[in-house]
Amino acid sequence: MARFSQLAVVLVLGFAVVGLGVAQPGPGAKVDPYGPITDVRLGELLDGLGVEPAKEVGRSGNYVYDVEVATPEYDFPIRVCLSGSGRVVWLVVGLAELPEEIPPDRLRAVLEAVHVGTGKVQFRLAGDHFAAYLPLDNVAMSPVRLRRGLDDLVNVLLETRHLWDPAKWEKRA
Repeated sequence: MARFSQLAVVLVLGFAVVGLGVAQPGPGAKVDPYGPITDVRLGELLDGLGVEPAKEVGRSGNYVYDVEVATPEYDFPIRVCLSGSGRVVWLVVGLAELPEEIPPDRLRAVLEAVHVGTGKVQFRLAGDHFAAYLPLDNVAMSPVRLRRGLDDLVNVLLETRHLWDPAKWEKRA
């Protein structure tokens, strides 16, 4: 019985070591095009889009990237990063500074727009600013999907600027 236990321990340890070697892709290994991307690959995709990402280390230790998407009316500073779990690529943009008193009809309008018209874009209060967040599932991430995410976010922001930009409030009243 002792020999059987020793053999079982040797086999388990052997398979564990082999499993670790298999789980870690080596240099030149093929990447699953349908699997999640890493923070490094995210930077490569952004480079390929020509948006000139500025890289820094985020709170979780992963790289985060700041890009700017310019439109005729706004320059949107967008932070692009992986969630802590790596399951989501977040596109985050800080919007206009809010006045101390926000008219209730403006907050109601934002909530109604988010409910029916902004897709996955979420609006949140971030200190004294509105912020918009777009989560993208980190599956089969490609340059096309990432570009579409950036474009979708910017399009929603332009369509809703009368809601989150206090400079537009008086003009719509």
